[in-house]
Amino acid sequence: QPSLEQQAPIQARPGGPDNSPKSDQTVDVTKGTRLVLSNNAGEVVVRSWERDQVRIQATHGARETITAETTDMTLRIRTQRKEGSRGPGGLVDYQVTVPRWMPVNLSGTYLDATIEGTTAEVTVETVHGNARVVGGNGAVSLRSVEGVITVDKASGRVQATTVNEGIRIT
Repeated sequence: QPSLEQQAPIQARPGGPDNSPKSDQTVDVTKGTRLVLSNNAGEVVVRSWERDQVRIQATHGARETITAETTDMTLRIRTQRKEGSRGPGGLVDYQVTVPRWMPVNLSGTYLDATIEGTTAEVTVETVHGNARVVGGNGAVSLRSVEGVITVDKASGRVQATTVNEGIRIT
């Protein structure tokens, strides 16, 4: 019976995030553009700054690539599988920095979302994940089935729905 000290640490993510490919790109955006990001599994952290640019940093496996394209005043960020990749999609963690004025829409199944410092609309839809917003303005809508929802300092209309966990609004 090995003692606890000798057991290898448990890693939640196979291979660990350190040796995953990382993407880092910055996109210019014009006022009125909204951000739409869908991420099936992983964490998305959105912070804000004063520039009219969106910086997208992502940690992901070798089988995924990150695409960002703007059409119809919508910047869509997606995780795409590389050609010929088999098996389930991997976890992708995003850190996205957006202009304060930019509306943010995040969705995913196993998505954990944190959004801080925006002064625009925020929408998060997840199934197995927590959603946390600090800021937000106008319409703030957060939905989860099995996740905790936290809203701080939002102004406007806040809609928060979760089935199996709690909601905290301050």
